[in-house]
Amino acid sequence: MSEALIQVLIRTTILSLLWLGIACAMRKRSAATQHAWLIGGLLGVLAVPMMHGAIHEFQVALLPAAPSVPEPSDVLVPGVVGLVGKPRVHSSEAGLPFGLTLFSLVWLAGSMVIVGRYLFGLARIRSWFKHGQPVGCGSGSVPTVVSEHISVPLTAWIGRSVILVPESWGTWTQERQEAVVQHELAHIRRGDWLSQLAARLACAALWPNPAVWLLARKSRFLAERAADDIVLASGFPPARYAQILLETAREVTAALPKLSVCMAHRPNVARRIELILHQRTERTSVSKAGLVAGALLVLGTSLPVAIMAITRHQAPVPKATKAIQGQPAQIFVQCCILKPGVLFSDTDLKIFAETHSSPKGKRAAKSSQSFVYSFPADSAKDLIAKWKAEGKVSSEPAVRTLSGQMAIIKSTSGNSDKQTMRIVPTIDIKGKLKLGFDYEVLHGKTQSTFESVTYTSAMPSSVVLSRRAGPNQPAQIVGVITVKIVDQP
Repeated sequence: MSEALIQVLIRTTILSLLWLGIACAMRKRSAATQHAWLIGGLLGVLAVPMMHGAIHEFQVALLPAAPSVPEPSDVLVPGVVGLVGKPRVHSSEAGLPFGLTLFSLVWLAGSMVIVGRYLFGLARIRSWFKHGQPVGCGSGSVPTVVSEHISVPLTAWIGRSVILVPESWGTWTQERQEAVVQHELAHIRRGDWLSQLAARLACAALWPNPAVWLLARKSRFLAERAADDIVLASGFPPARYAQILLETAREVTAALPKLSVCMAHRPNVARRIELILHQRTERTSVSKAGLVAGALLVLGTSLPVAIMAITRHQAPVPKATKAIQGQPAQIFVQCCILKPGVLFSDTDLKIFAETHSSPKGKRAAKSSQSFVYSFPADSAKDLIAKWKAEGKVSSEPAVRTLSGQMAIIKSTSGNSDKQTMRIVPTIDIKGKLKLGFDYEVLHGKTQSTFESVTYTSAMPSSVVLSRRAGPNQPAQIVGVITVKIVDQP
């Protein structure tokens, strides 16, 4: 789930930044046109997580390539096993319900907090309206009340559109009251409360994306400008309206609920007054052609971003693999996982190469010690057959792969230890086998041991993994990995 959320975050960030650029490019158009297009862009951003996984995606490599199996820091002698990574023990993450991860849980909690704030603010507005004093101010069919809890006029939707005005309403001039009512009625006719709700929901759903918050803030500013333009288009003198807006902004004493649409936001008042007094500012309403163009622009930007899957670049192919790309060698990897209790001292195997490893770190199991042995492929063949006859073999997973390609083998031993091997066998141009693999054992649900090994040999071989439970305990064989090159037809 975390990977899906990261994909959504990357895609919505790309689309949000694109729409911020579009908003800058169309700044000379009317506020109504800019607002309509920007709300469409926010809806397109909000639709991205809804479309994720629901439609066919195409891959776009934007992330760096994943690291390959680590190489040893020193030069390996052919036929010698080199221990690359030190074994580490770590606590496994406790499982969360419904497939949630810690990242997705934090994301969900943040969204719930933001939505909770919106709902609480809406409940406050409903309460203020219920206990307010009705007034007649020429607002037509829109109920208007005086509330002691606000200091600036606002409009909201609580099942119906309402207007709330402050207690100082009775001391205002009729001209000021008329300007305020026209402004709030403009918001209602334009449906700004609904468009602001869409912007707020986008912020709640995609709150880790700062570009979405910038788009929502820009849309609120454009909604106020569009309402100002409607008031000025009715014939109200620009200079007087600018003075009324300034007087109203000076009386703001407290923050208002987020889901209200109020007349005076202090951070934007200076810019709004400047545009009110600017005679060349375009104040036309959005046209049908503009709506169609905006819808096409939203579709043309949102759909490509929604269907692209951000992937990693392919890791560079080793030179040895490039030389044989015309006919890559087929490789057969077979594992013989043994049951606990098979002692290495009971075998007649002649050690071809040996690596010792002791876990380090505060969480490491101090009593654990690991060994990796290497043998020619035929040396362990008879011994594996003997183990099978004695019932000491737990499982024999096998996989066929190509030179330079990763093969993943998972198994469970008799003591419930889960083992995962990621193997990358490579045949170079000289026919030498290079075997790199990560080996991880999960012991129950509390700790795991990890090793990364690279082995180079002039011939196919077997690698024996052995582990000692304590300093005075005999080494037990965990399993045997046998690698064979399949002859080309």
